[in-house]
Amino acid sequence: MKKPSLAKKIISIFLGFLFLFIAIVAIFVCTYIFSQPSKSGDSREIIYGEWYDEDESIRLHFDKTGAFKMYETNKKGKNTHTVAEGWFKIDEDNHRIQILLNPKKIDKSFDLGTKLWYFTTISYKNLELPDKDDEYVKPEDKRATCNFIIENTDYVFRCDRENYGESFYSGHN
Repeated sequence: MKKPSLAKKIISIFLGFLFLFIAIVAIFVCTYIFSQPSKSGDSREIIYGEWYDEDESIRLHFDKTGAFKMYETNKKGKNTHTVAEGWFKIDEDNHRIQILLNPKKIDKSFDLGTKLWYFTTISYKNLELPDKDDEYVKPEDKRATCNFIIENTDYVFRCDRENYGESFYSGHN
């Protein structure tokens, strides 16, 4: 019986480790992308909407399906330039939003504090929702406010979100 050469052993071991690494990364990324966001608590209030920072001319859109988009806007508040797109997941205990950015949909001129290739984290603070029982405030005047901080950068967005017909308090239980 012929012994395998040293080169074949080294190549076999290297390919085994490479396959294992790719499998672990694929499982991690797929789990992150395909997990559904929570449907209760802070996440329910953040999922529904488009948050707008008038001073910075930035719009953050968190879709209830888990999609994330960040736009640059003009003075009229219209979306003019897509800064980033991806998928998000909310960590309510730590008040953080973990985002996996789509590498084809990132504007490289913005520092989004990416780590581990295309992952970034946004902390949210001071989430305030309008009182749903306040009958003296018209529904169109009710606004939610929140501060979003992109970690590992200097970006702090002080955002408002209007109630555009869909109730802040409606949702999936």
